[in-house]
Amino acid sequence: MSEEEAERIIEKLDVHEKLGLTTGLVQLKPYDLRRGRTTHPVIRQRIDGKAVRRLVYGEIVRTNLVIVSSIASLADVQQFVPEISTKGTLIIIDEIGKMTYNSTIGLNRTLRELVHQTMDYFDRRGRWYPLNEDVRKRLYSTRKKELTYISLATDNWVKENERFQDTYKERIRPWMTKVETS
Repeated sequence: MSEEEAERIIEKLDVHEKLGLTTGLVQLKPYDLRRGRTTHPVIRQRIDGKAVRRLVYGEIVRTNLVIVSSIASLADVQQFVPEISTKGTLIIIDEIGKMTYNSTIGLNRTLRELVHQTMDYFDRRGRWYPLNEDVRKRLYSTRKKELTYISLATDNWVKENERFQDTYKERIRPWMTKVETS
C-alpha cells in the first residue's frame, strides 16, 4: 500500500472517529506473489478492536455502508473474506491504467467483471465514483463502452477546491451506521 493510499484511509478513519462511527477494515489485495499481506503500520496503529476493527474470514457483518477504497481490491477473486451484508456500496475508481498484470500495465478485468465481483462480496452493484477528474477522463477515453455496466456517480470522489473531510462527511452521512458482528 502506498503512503497516499494509507493517508486516504487515515483521513476516513479520522472522520469516522469524529462522527462516532465504528469502522471495519477488510484487507483485499491484488494477487502478487512478490508482496506480503501486511497492513500499513499507521493503519495498524489505529486498529483498537472497538472503533476500528479488522474483519476476517468467518465473521458475519451487517452494515449500512461498505466503501471499497480501490478497484484493485476487486481485481482478483478472493474466497476467504468475511460475509458482509450491506444496504449500500461505494466503489472508488482510482487506478485505471495503473494496475499491473503479468508485468503489463492496465486493468486486467472488465468493469462488468468487477461489478460481478462486487455482487459476490456484498450483494450490491454499488455506486462507482471516479477518484478525480483525471480518472473520469481516462474512464471515458479507455472504457466508455463498459460504463453501461456500472452506476457511475455524476460527481467525483474528491472534489476540487474542497476539503476532503467535508466532502466525505456529506457523502457518508446518509449511510451512518454501527457495525454488528456475530
